[in-house]
Amino acid sequence: MKKRIYTTLVALLAIVCSATAQSLTVQGIEAKAGEQATLTVNLSGATSMTALQFNLALPDGVTIAQGTPTLGTAANGHTLAVETLDNGDRLFVLYSMDLNTFRNGQLLSIPVTIGSNAKSGEGSLTTVRFATTEAVSNAGTDAKFNITVQEPAPEGFSNSKLYTLTCKRGALVMNADGTGLAAGQTRTDAPEADKRFAIITYNDAQYLYSPVQKQYLLSDGSFASRLGSPVTFDDTHPDGDYTYMLSMQNANGETITFNNNGKIVINDWNTPDDGNRWKIEPVADFDPAEALTLAAKQTCTVTYEVKFDGQVVATATKEVTIGDALPATPASLTNSYMTLTKYGTHPSKVTQDVTVQYTAIWNGPFQFSKNLASAKWYNMTIRGNYYVGKQESEPYYPKADAGDLLKTEAYHWAFGGNPYHVKLYNRSTGFTETLAKDGDNAVMRAGDYAWDLLPNADGFVLRETGTSYNCINQFGGNSGPLKFWDSAGSTTDDGSTFRVEEAQPLYDAIETLSSKQPAVDDANLYNLSGQRINRLQRGVIIRRHNGKSEKVLVK
Repeated sequence: MKKRIYTTLVALLAIVCSATAQSLTVQGIEAKAGEQATLTVNLSGATSMTALQFNLALPDGVTIAQGTPTLGTAANGHTLAVETLDNGDRLFVLYSMDLNTFRNGQLLSIPVTIGSNAKSGEGSLTTVRFATTEAVSNAGTDAKFNITVQEPAPEGFSNSKLYTLTCKRGALVMNADGTGLAAGQTRTDAPEADKRFAIITYNDAQYLYSPVQKQYLLSDGSFASRLGSPVTFDDTHPDGDYTYMLSMQNANGETITFNNNGKIVINDWNTPDDGNRWKIEPVADFDPAEALTLAAKQTCTVTYEVKFDGQVVATATKEVTIGDALPATPASLTNSYMTLTKYGTHPSKVTQDVTVQYTAIWNGPFQFSKNLASAKWYNMTIRGNYYVGKQESEPYYPKADAGDLLKTEAYHWAFGGNPYHVKLYNRSTGFTETLAKDGDNAVMRAGDYAWDLLPNADGFVLRETGTSYNCINQFGGNSGPLKFWDSAGSTTDDGSTFRVEEAQPLYDAIETLSSKQPAVDDANLYNLSGQRINRLQRGVIIRRHNGKSEKVLVK
């Protein structure tokens, strides 16, 4: 199919002289590739000019057509001579043997051809000179002009047709629940209706429309009951009948391409292959009236804001057709630990962009702490009864039998942040460190690290922000270390679920320490991080014997 290129050529050619105010202008033109168009040169300020010359340079793909340029009424009996220069530019000279002066108006019409390979670029009018009746030669000022090449819809795509789109790996097809796209390899039994799409041209752009769902495709691969995302059809990488590569722009303005690699994805893979070169065939007639009516509907944005302790802590948006009812609160803003209360005035129907505001009341299993002085401390378990503490070696291993370690600072936790993004502080480091993701481990690090909080059963899950599933998990089952599990099951697994209880009171201060030197064979010994030791260490250790624990100062 021959590619059409519409070209808008707008040029402003100005000549500034030392004694007069003559100027040349070239009217803008629009033409199709392979067809001729006309550059019309006009003259104004014609007083005593009798001769004029200039060089004309055109961008690649735009050439002077065969035929003779035509003189207009402003030429007033002048003769035109045109010569091709060594660099390919054309020299235009207008002169009068009778020294006739120019008039104002149309001076010259120059036929040009817009080639099929023409691209947007810049032309120029240079070496401008003119002569007066007094035989004085003056230099004019060079001028530049822009040529803009625009690509319209590929020929043959009609709003009144339905098409199948197929690459060598299979057909484009709606998925079974009608929410997005699937691939021919995975849905071979799809009805023919699910393989047919309209390519709707609206406001000089093309959109993919499902007549089954009566919705348009969006750049995230889903469909919506509003005008979707424009699709670009690129025919510069054909493979036989597989002519087109299809692409869109995402919300960040990045170009993403339709690919079939077992499932339909729209991503940044744009190397031509068997999964992204498409054959597009008309298969049935289509009445586009409903699709065009849907495209014409205007939408507006509903913004949802949640405040906690007077600060906006979460937002979400929805695109709504003007006149529709105000949508319900997005699920991303709701969970069982929060009560959201609207404040302010909100419309029942959306007629313009609107912000819906909420105040959040926290009903979760812990209290938030704003600073170290007023912090509320907790002992924290994972997988039901494995206590989590800060330990000297990494990764940290939750303990099923923490005993009197729960009375040490290393096993005391406080929570900062807000109901959506929480920060975990350990009493041994105060508020100078937070529990953070460092490689494969969840460990204490200096800084200000926050986690997504997801309620689960009678506890909560801590997920890495920006991911779908990557949650802190007692990895590998009972007795495993505190690592991560990046799987859909991690958001509900008991091995990812934390629970809290009010912290055990800390041991007394150093002056209450026993000075007895403990024997290794009559007690269980631990360091202050809760790790079992089998020999004495200088400093303070924990001695557990006959069901009792004490801190001991070893000298």
